[in-house]
Amino acid sequence: MNKNDAPAARAPAPREPDARGRRITVFTFYATCVLSGAIELGGIFWALGQGYGVVYAVGMTVAYQLGNIFLFLITRRIRKLQSLFVCVALILGRAVALLPGGSAVAYALCFVEVVLLSTLLQTMRSAVKGSEPRWRKRVFRVVGFAVSGVFFFAGNALMAAVPALLLALSVVTPRFDDGCWAARLIRGEYGDNRLCVAMVLHQMHYFVYCYAMLIIAFLGTGSPLAAGLWFVGNWVPYIATEPLAKATKSSNWMVFFLGGHILVSTVLLGMYAVLSHSLTAALILWVLTGFGGGNVFCIKQLFECKRSYHSQIWVLSENIGHLLGVAALAGIALAGISLDITLLIAAALALSTVVVTYYSLHRAE
Repeated sequence: MNKNDAPAARAPAPREPDARGRRITVFTFYATCVLSGAIELGGIFWALGQGYGVVYAVGMTVAYQLGNIFLFLITRRIRKLQSLFVCVALILGRAVALLPGGSAVAYALCFVEVVLLSTLLQTMRSAVKGSEPRWRKRVFRVVGFAVSGVFFFAGNALMAAVPALLLALSVVTPRFDDGCWAARLIRGEYGDNRLCVAMVLHQMHYFVYCYAMLIIAFLGTGSPLAAGLWFVGNWVPYIATEPLAKATKSSNWMVFFLGGHILVSTVLLGMYAVLSHSLTAALILWVLTGFGGGNVFCIKQLFECKRSYHSQIWVLSENIGHLLGVAALAGIALAGISLDITLLIAAALALSTVVVTYYSLHRAE
């Protein structure tokens, strides 16, 4: 065990930042939200714009989600080197821009850069998230999704510009100092429940097909900007689902949970059926799947009175689901199987989420 991760006496609480400090913190939080959305899809569009093809574009989704997992492995000592790692990302971005387009070395360097940027963005956002509402964070991420198509046209320049902006933000951003989350998990500081399988499956159902549909939308429309906007369209009902459900004043979360997952499974099957006949119809249905994905909050509500999960267990479960979802997508792409098969897999995973949730809740009684 790293001695820096050992339990220590609690340090004095830091002083509250002044008004100027709070403005900088809030700006940094929302800036990193926008940048995370832009990089998440931007890596895909960069690969497509550089002519790497679908398999390599899918590889960039793995890079981004790996960064989210690495966040749990960062120790306090590493966090102190935040600006140094941003400089490494800046050097990688510059090297990618100087190398010939389509080269294996350029792709490898960009892959590492995306992993690094993803980790850094999550780390910096954790340091300044404060009490900002979740819906607003999601709206700013959606802004990043909306502009991500620009990476198709100016990906090399943007891969150098993003870490430069992060470097400027890093100077004024506090170092989030919560120790290594993985080490704390192993020590049992997050309780006996180490993973929520229902949450893993729910996240897998979304991430196995969401990027596949983005690529399908791009290949069908020929426009990265249009594909990015369709992706945004899917997020509108995703963001709206929780406030709409709570506006009903009903606390019957099981009804919302079952309805959402049955709906999304049905819509996904419909998308698979119509995709070969009408891309537009499939994309419209894609937007509707946001209502199914958006009821993720119901899983937490259902387990709240049955099992106790630490907040970091929820985050870890979500990120493992993200990574497993894109890993399945990468396997499909590598095998040369049509990406539309991900819609059937996603429908099966959504229904599996219902079964596992019901079984887990029954066991907890």
